[in-house]
Amino acid sequence: MTQAPPRPMLDQRALIERVRHIIFQAGGINSASRARLAALASAHQLTMPQLAALIRAVGAAEEIEPASGWSVSAPMAPPARVSVPLTAAPTTHPAPPQAADDLAPAVTVTRTHASHLRIAAIVMLALSALLAMRLLIIVVGAIQRTPPRDAIVQQAPALDATAITASAAAGLQSLTLPDAAALDSRELFQALSNLDQHAFAAQPQAAQAIFERAVAALAEQWLTLEPDLVEDITVLLRDAIAAAGQHDLPRAVEMTDALLEPAQQLVAEAPAQSLTPSAVAFATAWAGAVDTLRLPPEVERRVRALRTTLPRESTRRPIEADFWRGASVGLERMALQMVEQEAGAAAWERWSQTAQAFARIQPKEGVITLARALTHVLRDKNASRTAAGRQALSIVAQRIDWRADDAIDALLRWFEDPSISSEHLAFLVRELVESRALPGLPADTRLDADADAEARTRVRDAFALTVGRPLRATDAFALRWRRATDDLLAATPARGATAARQAAVAAYLCAAAAQRVVGQDDDAERAVDLALAAVDASDALAASPSDVIRTGRWGELFLAARRDEQARLELLYLLMNEGGPSTQLEADLLAETAAFGAPRSVQQLAQRIIIDLPDDLRIVDGLLKALPLAASSNDGLSEVIERKTARRLPQAGDDGWRDAAQQALAERWLELQSVTQRPPFGEAPSMLADAYELSTAQMRASVGALPEAWAAPQDLVPEAVAQDPARAAAELWNLWRRRAERLPEGLIAIAPLAELVARRSGRLALARGPVQRFAAEQASVAELIAYATAIEQPVRAESAASIIASMRAEARSAASVYEQINRNERSILRLWRLRLGFEEQTQ
Repeated sequence: MTQAPPRPMLDQRALIERVRHIIFQAGGINSASRARLAALASAHQLTMPQLAALIRAVGAAEEIEPASGWSVSAPMAPPARVSVPLTAAPTTHPAPPQAADDLAPAVTVTRTHASHLRIAAIVMLALSALLAMRLLIIVVGAIQRTPPRDAIVQQAPALDATAITASAAAGLQSLTLPDAAALDSRELFQALSNLDQHAFAAQPQAAQAIFERAVAALAEQWLTLEPDLVEDITVLLRDAIAAAGQHDLPRAVEMTDALLEPAQQLVAEAPAQSLTPSAVAFATAWAGAVDTLRLPPEVERRVRALRTTLPRESTRRPIEADFWRGASVGLERMALQMVEQEAGAAAWERWSQTAQAFARIQPKEGVITLARALTHVLRDKNASRTAAGRQALSIVAQRIDWRADDAIDALLRWFEDPSISSEHLAFLVRELVESRALPGLPADTRLDADADAEARTRVRDAFALTVGRPLRATDAFALRWRRATDDLLAATPARGATAARQAAVAAYLCAAAAQRVVGQDDDAERAVDLALAAVDASDALAASPSDVIRTGRWGELFLAARRDEQARLELLYLLMNEGGPSTQLEADLLAETAAFGAPRSVQQLAQRIIIDLPDDLRIVDGLLKALPLAASSNDGLSEVIERKTARRLPQAGDDGWRDAAQQALAERWLELQSVTQRPPFGEAPSMLADAYELSTAQMRASVGALPEAWAAPQDLVPEAVAQDPARAAAELWNLWRRRAERLPEGLIAIAPLAELVARRSGRLALARGPVQRFAAEQASVAELIAYATAIEQPVRAESAASIIASMRAEARSAASVYEQINRNERSILRLWRLRLGFEEQTQ
């Protein structure tokens, strides 16, 4: 690879200015400035005494107080001639030879140069250490003495100004500039480096011609230059205008006009086709940065006058003294002119490419510029009615990064902007859906060309849901739904007989949210009506005479009264009068009391209750658990087992009694397990199935029909169950799985999708009966909703993971499968609130 020629020598004043800039940009004399000062000396063939003299000159002029370790004791205000720091993303275009006196400290390199840079870094570290050791003594001693600046400059080893001037003149004479478009970045830097005060004194016309040719090239290449080179060239342009102004102020004004000509054409309403977007961005950036430059007063007044004519809108703060904001304003103004002149696809393609390149350098300003340009396009009355308007809409929309907050803010505002017609918005919505610009946006999202304000709000909410923004909760439905969910989640989770019905209430509210998201308002309203009706029925059930049984508190009270015979007897009579246990925990306690309870009176009453109760799988299951701890000589227990299993057992106390009792209980357990019977909880299973079918219908419309291999098996539960919540939950899980598989890989806050699929298989393998199968499917649905939420709305990923963690912990502590179902459904409801923007996010 051929080595680029070194940068031209600068005169003494320019070198002092460069040293000052390095020190102030680094915040003082520190490790960063030491490394760049060493590179400056190498780039300009400075000896160590010469560099020390330059540092002393800067220290005397700025009164820098050194501290130990080459740092400064207090922040230093930058001098007037230091330009504003610029940051930008690297590009792949050629750059001039890099030295550490470039004004931007951060440089991004490709992997192919990584090994070379590591070696270079080691060498530079060694050089910096040696330089620091020598300069520390020189600088600290010199600045402490602080002699007059003129004396310091006279004491410094002389820099041959005559040689430098001759070099600059020779450079002007020998430099032959080709067409502006053919200039590369190295030639631009070399040309501008020669334009100092000596050049304008010796050959002012040639210097001005070189300046104008370089500016013409920069106007086309500005957004493709390396970030640090952009700032370096900015300083060289500023210095060239200032140098010209020292000898000929009108010439400096002419050079300024050449620099700002594209911006002046914008103000003069020149045809946009006569301008290039890069030139506009370059010129208006200078207009925006005038306050950071030290230029001749007449030049500054001229630039400020131009800047005040550039457009600003009331929704944006006034233009600041900012290099990049000026570029944003210029590009926006150019887009407005293109809309007014109905520019064609080629013009919009070129403009959008420039704006996208600008967005890579300044992401926030770039996205704002693109979004505001699209706002101008949408507000044009012919935006989607002409070929030019449709092309402009499509081209600019494709260049916007819709994941950026500023882009989303603009998108949501457009739905509420009365100056933007539904016809134009409908075209944009179709473009975004077809291009999949927003991952997670339902494929059936659409807006009618004649949509009213309510329909626009619904589609706006669909986009808001996708990106994790709050819905517009000003309509009656949203207020009603939120109030209902607030009330349900504020209540203590139900236990016992009311747990399943409370789960159905939550399921209906989840279905209502799913229906509303896709615009099925009537179905959503009906789902809320069903939820509120289920709440009323649940309240009536809970208001029965025995709150102890209905709320599941019997087990707690019975355990607390283990040493109180009278209290235990009263609780057993209460259980008998209410028809037996309502949870597995109560059945286990009753069986244990019958097997080895104390005192004898309590044990005998428990045995009598079990004998009198109808067949109950939970009681048989409890007896199986208690049998290993019971005495084999317990005649009462032997009678209980014979009566509940309809089998004869050996005499109590015989050697074979325990094995025979265990076999009889196991056989009866299998018989009861195969019997089809609806749980004694009213219509709760049917309500759950109905609610899940509503959610399933919405998902079918969103993701399409499922593959045949994914269909729920017909024999998942006995056919006698007309409405099966387990089958409905299985189909809903498969639909959410299809949606999850379409999402891009991203933040996995819950678990990988394959792991969630495996979790579901494990749950189903352990589930016994339709109720447990439903609980397994239900928990798996919750995990997939959280998975989708974490990817579609990364800002809510942590909250979604927290909800799932709580759900899993509650499942382990639930007293019965019905309590587990209730807590699972409440977790799903919380996830829907999170997706709709109503759930408080984890901080």
